[in-house]
Amino acid sequence: NLGSRVLKYLLDIVKDTDEIVVSLHNPDGAGHFIADLSRQSKITLRQGDYSNPDGLQDVFSGADKVFIVSHPSMAHDLRVQMHGAAIDAAIAANRAEAAGRKLHLYYTSLAFQVEDSEKEPHTGKVFTPEVMRAHLDTEAFLRKRAEENPNFTYTAIREGLYNQSYPLYFGYFNPSEGKDEVEVPLPYGDGGIAFACWEDVAEGTAKLIAAESGFENKTVTLTGAVPVTLSELAEKISSVLPGNRHITVKAVDLEPFVAAKTTGNRSEEVVRKWSTTYTALGLKQLAKVDPLLQELLGRKLKPLDETLKELLSDGKSTGIDEMSRWYRAN
Repeated sequence: NLGSRVLKYLLDIVKDTDEIVVSLHNPDGAGHFIADLSRQSKITLRQGDYSNPDGLQDVFSGADKVFIVSHPSMAHDLRVQMHGAAIDAAIAANRAEAAGRKLHLYYTSLAFQVEDSEKEPHTGKVFTPEVMRAHLDTEAFLRKRAEENPNFTYTAIREGLYNQSYPLYFGYFNPSEGKDEVEVPLPYGDGGIAFACWEDVAEGTAKLIAAESGFENKTVTLTGAVPVTLSELAEKISSVLPGNRHITVKAVDLEPFVAAKTTGNRSEEVVRKWSTTYTALGLKQLAKVDPLLQELLGRKLKPLDETLKELLSDGKSTGIDEMSRWYRAN
């Protein structure tokens, strides 16, 4: 996941790794990746859980920088509550350490440019897709806490939409199903997505965290280098799939899409909420390119084409199972 990848790059940047503390739901059951890193370095593992906010103050004790990965859910109120509790726990831990001690918190938001997008034609208002509601509310919460606490600063990192997550935006595409026509609801057209490689985003995030200063009380965006429309994505997928398959995109109404994509692993509620992403797509909320990620890395970003080759060259693999769990109902 993102947190593990950010940690990997932080360990390459930070010399005193014994100053890094990793919070896990179950440290004793840490995955091989984290367990191996903890053995090879001097990082400390602590038990912490969004669902137990009372224990988070101890987890954040001694920290002057805190990195919080947003809770993967479509349940708005739950996400906002969990994020707010974690932020307040970090602030409380900092206050308990020493008067006047500075705390900087990094929060992983999502690279939807809601504020700068086109307005929805039917309403004339800015449209907020379901997946961004909790992020925007958490960003507002961070601003409020920074105004109230002179020793608290934050950086909200709107993380790029991962190359590996393309199936979520491409009608839950799975090449093994053998369907070459991808049906998606596009009420306002195909606006493009500035996809970015998961590893690039993680490395850029690590560099932000390791930086001495420069992003206090700011919302920054890490995106890919060029937006790709769904039609262009279909062409790219066609070029790497074996068997001379020709993938196309067909715009459909919302209700048939929801009915077709609701399965045992995806509830109607989640599909319907996620479908609001396609409205945002048409309003170009996913298309904005920001140069910051490339500037942080000092090199060109990994293109979507390379990721697609890695995922699809066998005609079967896809990131859909792993990515779908991000946006569960609760």
